[in-house]
Amino acid sequence: DVTVVFDAHHSSAMANAEEQVEGVHVVFTRKGHSADHVIERLAYTATGAGDNLTVATSDRFQRDLVRGMGGAVISAPELERQVIAAEEDLGRRVKRYQR
Repeated sequence: DVTVVFDAHHSSAMANAEEQVEGVHVVFTRKGHSADHVIERLAYTATGAGDNLTVATSDRFQRDLVRGMGGAVISAPELERQVIAAEEDLGRRVKRYQR
């Protein structure tokens, strides 16, 4: 599962807004809450249940917190590299099948 959390702390919404977009769970935080807070809660829940967890962040505090809970962390630039590599790999595979 993939969850993406966006900061919407300037929003007037009193509850998190959540939706599914092409298989990705997207969360916009509610008024007064940061994405960091939601990520911490998700990480606590996942690691407490024994689930594997990888968080993409370049925030040092978030990185240390998630690792301390037993989760894995990659940097935002590393996530970007992995997404680009996956897109390129998919493009090569599609070209092979189009022949």
